[in-house]
Amino acid sequence: MNVDDSNKVKPNISGSSYLWDYMIKQNDKAKCKICSAILSRKNGTTSGLRKHLFQMHKLEAFGVNSKKLDIKPQQFSVDEKQKLDSLIINAIVEDGRSFGDMRQSGILKVFNHLKPGYLPPHRNTIQRRLKRLQSEEKLMLIKELSKIQSLGITCDFWSDKRLYSYLCLTGHYITSNYQFVSKILSFSWLHHRHSSTNISMVIKKELKDLNVSEKTRSITTDGAASMSKIGETLYGDTKQIYCVAHRLHLVVCNGLGLWVRKQKLLYASTTDAITKIDISEDDSDEEDFTDDIQFISQPSSITNSSSSLESFGNSFDISNELLNTNLDNNVIGNENLMDEEPDNFSDDIIDNWSIDVIEDLDISSGETVQQNIGDLMKKCRSMVKLINKSSILMNYVSKLKQQFNIRRSLQLDCKSRWNSSHQLIVVMLIYKKIVNKIHSEKHDIGLNNKQMNKLSSIELDQFDWKMLELLDFVLKPFAQATKLLSSTQYPTIGISYFAIVQIRDFLEDLNTVDVDDWKILFNFKVLLLNQLEKYFMEKDEQWQLMKNHAYFDPIGYGCLTRRERRTVESNIIESHESCTMEEMIDEQEANETQSKLNRKRKSTSSKTSPMTKFLNSVGKKRVCSSMDIPTASKNTLNEEFTTYRTLAQREYNSIVDGDQDPDVVQFWQSHQIELQQLSKIATSYLSTPAISVTSESAFSTASYLLRKQWSHLTPINLSHSIFLKDKLHTDFNTPY
Repeated sequence: MNVDDSNKVKPNISGSSYLWDYMIKQNDKAKCKICSAILSRKNGTTSGLRKHLFQMHKLEAFGVNSKKLDIKPQQFSVDEKQKLDSLIINAIVEDGRSFGDMRQSGILKVFNHLKPGYLPPHRNTIQRRLKRLQSEEKLMLIKELSKIQSLGITCDFWSDKRLYSYLCLTGHYITSNYQFVSKILSFSWLHHRHSSTNISMVIKKELKDLNVSEKTRSITTDGAASMSKIGETLYGDTKQIYCVAHRLHLVVCNGLGLWVRKQKLLYASTTDAITKIDISEDDSDEEDFTDDIQFISQPSSITNSSSSLESFGNSFDISNELLNTNLDNNVIGNENLMDEEPDNFSDDIIDNWSIDVIEDLDISSGETVQQNIGDLMKKCRSMVKLINKSSILMNYVSKLKQQFNIRRSLQLDCKSRWNSSHQLIVVMLIYKKIVNKIHSEKHDIGLNNKQMNKLSSIELDQFDWKMLELLDFVLKPFAQATKLLSSTQYPTIGISYFAIVQIRDFLEDLNTVDVDDWKILFNFKVLLLNQLEKYFMEKDEQWQLMKNHAYFDPIGYGCLTRRERRTVESNIIESHESCTMEEMIDEQEANETQSKLNRKRKSTSSKTSPMTKFLNSVGKKRVCSSMDIPTASKNTLNEEFTTYRTLAQREYNSIVDGDQDPDVVQFWQSHQIELQQLSKIATSYLSTPAISVTSESAFSTASYLLRKQWSHLTPINLSHSIFLKDKLHTDFNTPY
């Protein structure tokens, strides 16, 4: 690179496009060799340096790609450009793209062909527009929420791989035309300590900003200690519901001991006595079982036991399935899943679901069944790890999969989703022929001694396979219940109660298999039944809350006893009278204030008429008693209860008999005329979600956005992107 006396640059023959031929590095700055200007290069970026060389010294090699692409002059209006920019921003939010994706050279060629002269907005412009768009959408959300009567919310936490924490609030309500709606109310970066006080302050602030504090009837959370008292701090009579999916997770994991580790007994001698010490057995997660010559890294299903949700690639239809496809593909998602390849899990999700899972079993409790199940699950996990770490075994398994026409891949489970453990059991049963063939031919496959020894130690015998079959059998109702609760477009509180009652009946039924397997299955069912009662029936307040809400869903109503229905109805009448009385008092106070103003105006112009004086003397001229309307309202409500009992029981029978699918919103829409008061009360109860699926969906999306290609996304931009995800639509009639 040469510079003549006129300060013009002569191209370097060896390549004038090399940046540092023209710049000198100076820590976080750079000095131009041509004009001695000092330029910033914060965080190591060089875009400013290239821009300087292109604009100030006319070095075309450092210009944008527009010249290389031979972009033609602009051939469209400003309004059309604004609409295209809006579509670009929407595409970035909807597809989870990086802000600079649309200015990649390949994409620019497409735009230049379709819209000559159009240049997509710069990433800095997108960032500014994203913030403005978030504010606009929040105002629209406030306007929409102003029209609803009651709101149920869910709340959950997520920490990303950078250890930034986020709080997600989702809202659930039924519109005036009986449409069930679920939306993200807030996705915010929480940089405070996760105490219940701080969490409550954030939630109350968000609800206040949306003007829905007094409309919030319930909050659904997991059972973490920091979340256990959130409901008490919110407005008025806001009830707290513990997530049914989380409690079912603990029922299965702790009931069967899926993550129980075997204890080794060591003896430490001291001068006084010999002390017995329990040490958890190493599960060999980090042991090297790779091949001697070559190691081919195979995608492991899960690399961290605290992972829970699955990255979902280009799809964002994750809110439609609870712990199923995309939200959790470690769960059975549909009937054809047995013939499909599951996607890999992500290790970017950190949640509370693994906190209360029991790993260390008290030996004195004598629960040998749980210990046996824990040992069996450990064998299955070790088998998957061994195959995934060996290219020889992986290639051998791939050939056998073709031979036996198996399309499923082996995958590990994770501690934060019991469904993944059931999935592991199902896949192991599918691979039974392959696993047995590996053991029988292990000396002929080409494994080293360490691998063969490991195979011998984890070989499954006939009893182990029988255990897996019975575990699959006893867990199928739980898996199907998870599918039943999966929809975010259906109020889940009633159907959750129905599912739990049916599972309880299944566990109490001991006449399901032949005599040989009866004792094993009996032990499994007893363990699960004990945990089900612990986490649901023994929680009196929570169980009663579920009954109160389930009453308004025919599928839940059909599971209540006559006494339980009467109790719920009494609670509803009492609550309704209290609300009606408060409304009447407010209205009466407003009327009295207005009357005083009217009397004050009339007192100067007219006197009390003789008729008014007479009516006052006999007590006829007075305001209606505050109890008149509630009494009439109570009589009407009792009549509607009678009608509802008949309609709900008929609907329940039709659903159970298979004549129709449950649709509680459609039920109330169809009967809103004959159940005028109850239908209004029902919308308040049915807006309460039993699970936190929408929050989990948001976290799965956030995990995908923070993939390797976009790992520098700021917490604020991530929060804006998640909030806008379910707000933006594909129809852009007006530019933003």
